[in-house]
Amino acid sequence: MDESLTVEDVKARAQAMELRIADGVPKELVDRVEQNEFGVLAVCDTSERLYAWTGVTRVHLVGEFDTAAGDALTKRIVGDLGGIAEDGYVVGTSAATEWLAIEILNQNGEFYSASTTPTGFEISGQANFLIASRSQCFRLPADVDPGMHF
Repeated sequence: MDESLTVEDVKARAQAMELRIADGVPKELVDRVEQNEFGVLAVCDTSERLYAWTGVTRVHLVGEFDTAAGDALTKRIVGDLGGIAEDGYVVGTSAATEWLAIEILNQNGEFYSASTTPTGFEISGQANFLIASRSQCFRLPADVDPGMHF
C-alpha cells in the first residue's frame, strides 16, 4: 500500500475515472452528466484505519431505454473502454443483476461498476448510465473522522 496517498488523492483519481467512463457514452445520447461532489468512506480495515473512497456519477440519457436497449448501450461502451487496459485496468461485464454491468478493476484495488438503468426505473423517469466507484485503500490519519464529508 502506498502510505503517501490521501483521501484527496484517491478521490481525485476515482472521480477522473468515473468521467473517463462517462465519456464512453455516445454524445448524442447524453442529456447531462452529474458527478456527486462528495462520497463516503468504505472500510478496508478499521484496526489499521484503512478506508476506500466511494463515489457516483450519473449520465442522464436522452430517449427511451428498456433493459435490452440499456444492455446494448452497455456492451457498446465496454467495447470502447479497451484502451484503459493499457493503464493497468481489467475491463469485463457481469450479469449478476437484472442489467448487464461493466466492471473495471486494477491491481491496487480500485473498482468501478457501470450500467444503464431503464426509463422509468429512477424517480425522474429518465434512463441513466450509472457509474459507481471504489478507490484503492489508503490510511486515514488518526485526527480525521471517517464520517466526515469527502
